Amino acid sequence: MIHDHKTHEETFFEKIKSFLSRRRPAYDDVFNPDEDVPASATHPEEEEVDESEIGREPGMLPEESPFENADEVRFRVISYTSEEFTLDEFEDIDKLPIFAEKKDGVVWVQVMGLREPEVVKLVGAIFGIPPLAQEDVLNQWSRPKFEEYGDDIIMAITRAVRLNDLEELQPKGQQIAFVAGGHFLVSFHEKRERIFENIEKRIATNSGKIRNWGSPYLLYVLVDALVDRILVLTEEIEDSISELEDNAIEANDNDKGGEDIRSIYHLKRLVIRLGRMIKPLSGMVHKLRTIDHPLLPKEMDMYFDDLDDHAQRSFDRLDHSRNVLQELQDFYQNEHNRRTNEIIRLLTTITFFFIPITFVTGFFGMNFNFPAWLSGSVWLLVVAVFCAVFIAASIFFFKKKKWF
Repeated sequence: MIHDHKTHEETFFEKIKSFLSRRRPAYDDVFNPDEDVPASATHPEEEEVDESEIGREPGMLPEESPFENADEVRFRVISYTSEEFTLDEFEDIDKLPIFAEKKDGVVWVQVMGLREPEVVKLVGAIFGIPPLAQEDVLNQWSRPKFEEYGDDIIMAITRAVRLNDLEELQPKGQQIAFVAGGHFLVSFHEKRERIFENIEKRIATNSGKIRNWGSPYLLYVLVDALVDRILVLTEEIEDSISELEDNAIEANDNDKGGEDIRSIYHLKRLVIRLGRMIKPLSGMVHKLRTIDHPLLPKEMDMYFDDLDDHAQRSFDRLDHSRNVLQELQDFYQNEHNRRTNEIIRLLTTITFFFIPITFVTGFFGMNFNFPAWLSGSVWLLVVAVFCAVFIAASIFFFKKKKWF
């Protein structure tokens, strides 16, 4: 009862303190009108808060780039027809509008570096890119997806994955957004890294069908190049897993198991992170294959089918790799438990052999006089023979039970 009374008093005083803290600004205005009272004290609901992206109007770009490691912008423009090819590279955006006016052939604009959101807005104004598409370009959490904006604009967002070495814990990559129109394709790159050099060489040397087809085919070629990069990466992962499987089959009593289990955990984390990137990419490619849009002619269907097959194969490879790594992890864990049990069994067996010897030593080593019939040297021989027979019988029994 005393405890309840104290608790009630504490609650009562807390209510009084809360009431006075809320009414203090009004009392200060009446009794101390000349004193400067902070605005946060008089109007707590008007406290200054940090600006947030939450609640931003759809289509409005952020004031700062969300990509922390984005480079300064640089434009790389490739214009081509079936007979001509030109390459321009510059940093001044004022040189860009002239390319938007070209109606013959295809203009491929690579916006390399997204450090300034204003650049995306200006490029969008030059090529007529809708505000919602511009917002997706600067959304670092965008999943790989495909969007339609009327009959004139299509957009695809994906990631370029790069891994210099399988020892890396985190696959490197950058977000790339493709916006295609009737005679142009704009690719927004997070960094200045040139990841489409092979495609540029194919266009420059007029290899394949790129210069004879329009921007939708160029979009297919670029996305296919990104998917192929992932296919090569999954092949390297599968080769590493095959090597780990061979090590598991040829496992012996050495210390290599510790290195292998660390490699398994490392590859498993890598596969999981890659799977998070590739699964939505597969969905995006599937939608690109099934979509019906004026910019995507029917002749492109077989190419998109092949692209969908590659993306699905990449995801299946990663899913298979994850299952194999889990099985290898279980194998090494079971193997470790088996070796531990064998060591414990061996130590237990050795201890069991010493039980009769320990008993005899403890019994005859006690500090008191034994009866005369236990004092003779004959008993020493009897005890020795008994211990030897006990150990031999134990070994025979263990062998019969196949305990060692």
